[in-house]
Amino acid sequence: MTEFSTDAMKRMIKNNTSKRVSEDAAKELRLLVENHAQELAEEAVKEAEDNDRVTVRDSDVVEAIRGGDL
Repeated sequence: MTEFSTDAMKRMIKNNTSKRVSEDAAKELRLLVENHAQELAEEAVKEAEDNDRVTVRDSDVVEAIRGGDL
């Protein structure tokens, strides 16, 4: 299941540059963003579990970002 659209990735690049964006470039960025987000989510879940919680909080996400090699 795709969480991020290729069109959204294309818009992100176009809105921040004056460059045209190929479909392949947008797809690669989408894959990278999805993989990175998945890794962060997994780390955030571990943070919540380490703190004996079933709810992932924003602080867990922040710790996942700070503490990981992501």
